[in-house]
Amino acid sequence: MPFYYLATIFIQRIIFVQIKPTSKMKKSLIAVFAFLFFSCSSIKPIGDVEILSYQKLDNSVKYELIATNVGGTYKEFNDTRMQGIKTIPDAVKRLVDNVPGGIFLRNAKIYILDNSLVSVQGDVWGIKSENANIKGFAVGNHVIYQKGSKISKAQVMTLKDATTCFIQEFGEEKSIEVRYEYLTKSKFTPSEIKDYIELRAKEKGKKTFNNMFMSTPN
Repeated sequence: MPFYYLATIFIQRIIFVQIKPTSKMKKSLIAVFAFLFFSCSSIKPIGDVEILSYQKLDNSVKYELIATNVGGTYKEFNDTRMQGIKTIPDAVKRLVDNVPGGIFLRNAKIYILDNSLVSVQGDVWGIKSENANIKGFAVGNHVIYQKGSKISKAQVMTLKDATTCFIQEFGEEKSIEVRYEYLTKSKFTPSEIKDYIELRAKEKGKKTFNNMFMSTPN
């Protein structure tokens, strides 16, 4: 753990926990903290980039602006240090994954921390789930999921990005992340869903979650 981080914790404990300092003492301790922080760390902007992405972008997908000017704060820099982020793709992934629907950055800035770590800042672009339609799939669609010998009927719950989405099999409580190439768009009637849930329950020998009343597919 970096020395400046330990110093921060130590000073915070003195100020807020262990004693009741005077106003003058607080100012002195804050000055000490600032000295320790800037002497034990460095943050250097090294360049601006129009687009930064850790994955291949799909030209058929309409990406939208989701959040502006994300990153570039001391909290982000500290998180970068704690996680030991050393590459630009890892820095971009960490930042955009914290924004629902985020996929890549525009108007990005790159920072080098402590001569070895990487942090980024920029506008997060991606897919807004309420308007999303990727590779013909949208939230609420009924699908057939087939990978190898496994075939199941499910509903699309979340479109994560241009590569994967989350589906929930009828009769199951949990969603799973799958690639679009394993999905076939379909449409099941309430009676078909009910029969499928009952069949899966018999196969597993246990009671399953009845999610047949989910939203109808688009």
